[in-house]
Amino acid sequence: MIEEGSLIDTCNAFYCENFTPNKNYKPKIWTENWTGWYTAFGGTNPYRPAEDIAFSIARFIQNRGSFVNYYMVGLLNEPKWGHLRDLHKAIKQCKPTLVSVDPNLAEIAKFLGLTTTVDTEAIQLACFFHSNYKSSQSSSYKANGLCSSSCQMRL
Repeated sequence: MIEEGSLIDTCNAFYCENFTPNKNYKPKIWTENWTGWYTAFGGTNPYRPAEDIAFSIARFIQNRGSFVNYYMVGLLNEPKWGHLRDLHKAIKQCKPTLVSVDPNLAEIAKFLGLTTTVDTEAIQLACFFHSNYKSSQSSSYKANGLCSSSCQMRL
């Protein structure tokens, strides 16, 4: 028999950035990131762009996500495979900071969020997630030199 509280709940969806585990001490896990789905005979051919998948993953990590698993990613099909490879490379460069410091989430303006993760004891470790939900408007954030360009991710 399973003890109460011993299970870790997970998210299975297109977007999981707002998912929270049933206990604060449990990891935030996304077990099925739906990159594709079945088609019905005679139905429409659904399409999810690589940019949308990458944006949802970065937002999940930005909001304290710890694990993402893909569902039907489609092998080495481009542009999805290359786009996600580059995203994972950028996240991996920020890994030392992401796993050692709690992030500071801030809403700068409507549809514009900024998450800073800065290790104050070792100031060279910093990571910034800048997310703009209004794709028709550009926005930028200057980090005052706290983070090298290789560790910055513009979403």
